[in-house]
Amino acid sequence: MFAGLALLAALPLVALLAFVEATSQRRVHRHR
Repeated sequence: MFAGLALLAALPLVALLAFVEATSQRRVHRHR
């Protein structure tokens, strides 16, 4: 149960991190 809760909490965090990373890369690429 704890593992499931941790996974559920980590899922949105990973998605947000990936989204921010993708946006940052895109901004950097667009800037240059």
